[in-house]
Amino acid sequence: KNDYNIYFSYSSNNSVLGNNISDPGSSGIFLEDSHLNEIANNEVASSGNKGISFDLTSSKNLIYNNLFNNSINIEFISSDFNYWNY
Repeated sequence: KNDYNIYFSYSSNNSVLGNNISDPGSSGIFLEDSHLNEIANNEVASSGNKGISFDLTSSKNLIYNNLFNNSINIEFISSDFNYWNY
């Protein structure tokens, strides 16, 4: 079983649009050193750990119109500036 439902590692210029993520055994979305991605119109609920996590200076991602409903919704481990509206 995967630890994450959606996992970006050193990845840029991707879109994650219109997903419903509700897997109690995994975290929702994880970005590791990923830039210029669009994450919009997603529902991330009842994920096992976190709704969305940013690590290793993930930056300049556009995150908007998402619904997060988890024990920890957002985690910034090591991240630069991201454009945010949830």
